[in-house]
Amino acid sequence: FEVNHRPRAAGIVLAGDGGKMGKQFASAVLVLFCLTTISVSQAAAPGSKPIDLIKQVHEIPFSFLLGGTSSHEFISKWKRTESLSVLPNGVHQQVITYTDPQSRLEVACEISQYPESHAAEWLLRLKNRGSQDTAIIQDILPLDLRVPQSKDEAVLLHSAYGSPYGDRGDFTPIDKNLGLGDDFHSSHYVFEKGEHSYSYLPFFNLQWGDGGLIGAIGWTGQWMLHARRAENGVLLQSGQETTHFKLHPGEEVRTPRILLLQWAGKDRMAGQNELRRLLLAHYVPRIDGEVALPPVAHSGAYVCIFDDVAKKTGENPLNILPHLQDSDLGKRFVDPDASLNCVTEPNQLLLIRGMPNVGVEAYWLDAGWFPGPWPKGRGSWVPNDNFPDGLRPLGDAAHARGMKFLLWFDPEAISPESIIAREHPEWVLHQPKEGTWGGIFRFSDPTALAWMTDLLSKCFRDWGVDIFRNDRNTNPLPFWQAADTPDRQGITEIRQIEGFYALWDGLLRRFPKLEIDNANWRVTGPDIEVMKRSVGSLTRTEIAGPGIPYPIPEQMGIAELSQWIPLHA
Repeated sequence: FEVNHRPRAAGIVLAGDGGKMGKQFASAVLVLFCLTTISVSQAAAPGSKPIDLIKQVHEIPFSFLLGGTSSHEFISKWKRTESLSVLPNGVHQQVITYTDPQSRLEVACEISQYPESHAAEWLLRLKNRGSQDTAIIQDILPLDLRVPQSKDEAVLLHSAYGSPYGDRGDFTPIDKNLGLGDDFHSSHYVFEKGEHSYSYLPFFNLQWGDGGLIGAIGWTGQWMLHARRAENGVLLQSGQETTHFKLHPGEEVRTPRILLLQWAGKDRMAGQNELRRLLLAHYVPRIDGEVALPPVAHSGAYVCIFDDVAKKTGENPLNILPHLQDSDLGKRFVDPDASLNCVTEPNQLLLIRGMPNVGVEAYWLDAGWFPGPWPKGRGSWVPNDNFPDGLRPLGDAAHARGMKFLLWFDPEAISPESIIAREHPEWVLHQPKEGTWGGIFRFSDPTALAWMTDLLSKCFRDWGVDIFRNDRNTNPLPFWQAADTPDRQGITEIRQIEGFYALWDGLLRRFPKLEIDNANWRVTGPDIEVMKRSVGSLTRTEIAGPGIPYPIPEQMGIAELSQWIPLHA
């Protein structure tokens, strides 16, 4: 068989075989995954169709509307200036700036070229250097590019759903034939009946006969991707899904980051391998010059469930868990929330000191350590009465065992009963349907952002935290939308995302060896902006929940996810 061809999730029936086929398939997926993802990228195929990606990017790879008029009609008439520099890592960076001589609106396209790859990355910065508000700027697309292709050339678009998707279908692959007139649309969040229903991964691979174009999006908000096949090629468009705003004098905004890499070969795995190689070389974080790998970590978050199973059944929980359903937790056995709140200083010290020497690199304290407790205490970032000496004893005990200390936070979440909600209500964004779950933190407020950065820094320093697990359990899109006025749609999202990045960047500057665990890919996602700052996620999916195993969906998800993302756990 050809190892570069992998089994597809769609069309494989696993039911009705007594579990035998499922076990065999899970093993097959694992073997094929290993053979596929570590194989060396194919050499460029002779005759691969060049699209001159670099030239296209340097021309005008973007578009927007200004006062209802497309930038295609006027941007070439604006004043254009260029600057070129070489960054310490060898990346060539060029900034092409377009300025409207009348309104003084400035659009800067920051382009990075990677000398070892036929790849380019860019984003836009728009700034109002005039003395009055701009006209409405809308439909900003940092990626608006036509990829020339003959109408007779077969074109496939590969991508994947994100997390969540369907009934434990996280990271299900997408392989779509783009015939003439066909469209493909994806976005970070898909809402149905007012609820976050499913997601897409911010990656895609456009494949034709002897090569292709693989891409990634950097935006931890509501990005969108649109591909449409026409007679003269494929139109690729991407950006923030909603932009319709005026800029005040002196105001500046940025767009999502776009990465495109052209690859050659008959097998799309050539493109997948080149993408991951580029991400490993220039995107994933490093500590002391070495790639920061996700640690082997152990958490006692759901020990109370396992203890309850053992007590009530008299059996080893590992023999019982595979036969449980999610609905059994909270009915037959302790529910996950109660288990999270079981943590105390004595039982966690017992856990750390009694942990066998099996290669665990980090002790993981999840939610439940603050007053409230979980989930009502989100936004009260102080230890509860179960930790009378704070969390330093846990950090010291972990370090004494040669382990790092991983601590859970959800800085964006603000429960109505929390300290932040009571003491700083002006730092909380709300939306009409939030209910008792509460609002989200205003990363867009400079005072609030500085306060949160200082608070987390003090926690890390006082308690000896090595790994910051940044969870996000509230979808922020409805909050962003509720805060916008009709002439400022998209601004709240931009400011919140800028503040979120600033929080992580500020912490990394203060703690150069800090590792950030991008905990929740249901909300944050694995885009290339968070990839630059985090070691990935120690819970790439929550299919398994609090310890109930679902090996087949897990293995299928891993097989697809690993085509795009080099580090996850």
